[in-house]
Amino acid sequence: GQVRSVDPQLSARVREHFSNLGYPNVKACVYIDENLCQRVDVFITAQFRGDLVRLTATLSEMIDYDLDMPVIVKVDNITRMSFAEIPKFTVDIKSFSASSSGEYSGDSFEVFDSSVNEKYIVLSDGMGTGKRARLDSLFSVSLVTRLIRSGMSMQTAHRLINSMLRVKGWEESFATLDIMRLELNGGTVQFLKSGAAQSFLFRDGGLKAIGGQAFPAGILAECTPDVSELKLFDGDVLLMTSDGVEDATAREILRCNGMNAQEIVTALGAKALAQRTGGRRDDITIIAAKIFLRDENGK
Repeated sequence: GQVRSVDPQLSARVREHFSNLGYPNVKACVYIDENLCQRVDVFITAQFRGDLVRLTATLSEMIDYDLDMPVIVKVDNITRMSFAEIPKFTVDIKSFSASSSGEYSGDSFEVFDSSVNEKYIVLSDGMGTGKRARLDSLFSVSLVTRLIRSGMSMQTAHRLINSMLRVKGWEESFATLDIMRLELNGGTVQFLKSGAAQSFLFRDGGLKAIGGQAFPAGILAECTPDVSELKLFDGDVLLMTSDGVEDATAREILRCNGMNAQEIVTALGAKALAQRTGGRRDDITIIAAKIFLRDENGK
């Protein structure tokens, strides 16, 4: 489903190159994926022991695309080497978190790559605070991460999480689910929100709220999430927060023009902590992703 077109001639050249290096029974595929990214997948029945930098440079010259270093996965006696075109965008992601009690936070999050060009941020807020909320959110984030890494879509992962929270056999359990998918070659971002707080896009001094109304996972048998997609540009800042951050606090990002991602989450975190004294206390999580367009030198 991720393959848009395959180049048989280049695939044969790559296969021949690995055979010449002494790797028998090579399978190779040079293709363009659904995001119009050039990719090379190679399967060998041994562990690669050569110079990965030189190999990457050779393959880049062979297919006439600048490839990034490979992602290598070994299962039994099969080694998969997955090369992808160096993405046009990079992203700097930083986070701030604080629990309401100072011990267990009901918020959990994970930042991970599913490929060179795809980066995910998964945030979940368990209902309430303390150990129980922490357990539900950690369960949701951990399982979603594993499902997406295995190749499932955000929507399929959400549907499975919703079902599992409903039938896992404990007391009533539900948690918000907030997923951000960054596609760094085409420069797009997708959001999936299920009971999650609004996210924000900060661009050229303006602010766009992202996300509407959707129930948390685990409440209803059929729980339809909010799904949206946006184009990314150089300098964009994406802000993801738990519901412990007031909307007015999140909008303070308008004052953060020129700050890097770490400075943004530090400033907003301090503001959120100051606003909750004496009032409603909740766990706080703030994640900022700042987007950069690579220059002609790939930096």
